Amino acid sequence: MAIPKLHRSWKLAPARERGALLGYENDNMSYRILRLHDKKVAITKHATFEETSFPSLNQDHSPADITTDQQCFTIGGADSITASGEPQELNNESPPLEMAADLPTETRIEALQATRIRVIGPQHPTLVNSNIDNLNILPHSQRANILLTSLDTTPRTFKAALISDNRDLWKEAIDKELEAMVKLKVWEVTGLEDNRKLIGTTWIFKTKQNLVYGKKEYKARLCAQGFTQTPGIDYKKSYAPTGRLNSLRTLISFAAANNLQFHQIDVKSAFLNAPLTEDVYLSIPQGLNIWQQSHCLKLKKAIYGLRQAPLAWYDCLKKWLKSVGFRVCILDPVTGALMEARGPGTQESRTHLEGSKR
Repeated sequence: MAIPKLHRSWKLAPARERGALLGYENDNMSYRILRLHDKKVAITKHATFEETSFPSLNQDHSPADITTDQQCFTIGGADSITASGEPQELNNESPPLEMAADLPTETRIEALQATRIRVIGPQHPTLVNSNIDNLNILPHSQRANILLTSLDTTPRTFKAALISDNRDLWKEAIDKELEAMVKLKVWEVTGLEDNRKLIGTTWIFKTKQNLVYGKKEYKARLCAQGFTQTPGIDYKKSYAPTGRLNSLRTLISFAAANNLQFHQIDVKSAFLNAPLTEDVYLSIPQGLNIWQQSHCLKLKKAIYGLRQAPLAWYDCLKKWLKSVGFRVCILDPVTGALMEARGPGTQESRTHLEGSKR
């Protein structure tokens, strides 16, 4: 590692010092080097490395001694590879370049194949030291279990779900999703017109382990293909604010300081409760027994996959919070506060924070 002139003690002081490479800076242009004499980290762009020396290797794992500093090997028609400590002379039987130009093509190729190339320098050691903790190495007896759990058998299409081994469970999950949409009046069936743009749908399947009952649950969700939507036609705005971590920390600190309790609720199929303001039409999804050639679905509420679905759910939740007395925070729009009087001179604070996970 080079030492700048300003950091040298006198004129004839060493211009470089030894160190150990720790890594790279964020700009990917500088090295982070540990100076061995004072154990301080230096950042520099001027460094040379000894690629054949590995100080961190253990002594009992040192690579085999290399006895030759020069190696010669032949490319092409050589019968064997020779190595020695002395430089090897070129084959004297090969004709000079002036004579080789007058020889036939086959003779010139043979002359070039007999030329030797010399490689000077020691070989690089092949032993690499890895500081891997043995606790992070998976035992051999558990590798088979990990392999079985890594095999993903979740269907990716509606057709694959109906022909899988668990088709009865997937069919039950599909019916449950469609029944929830019908119950919440997510859509209404309408006639298909020529000038009406339809948005496609897709099914997403997933398995989830129920921690309460200890069994696997099969879930199916009908999603819209939002990538086919056109701005200004079937949606206008799509941005929706999400919860901030600082707000959650403030809420936890406030509750701990005032000895308050936390209550957490989970709205199932939250987007299906949010009404839409735009006219959005869906093609008949798979699994719904409606004639596709002459009918389509007009969405009255949002479904997962729509560009404006997060914004519609935020507007719906914000409207309800205001209706019950909450005031929405200006700095964090997903945080609302409600102050209720409980007795003379006392107040109870209720704060709502919408989760960022949708």
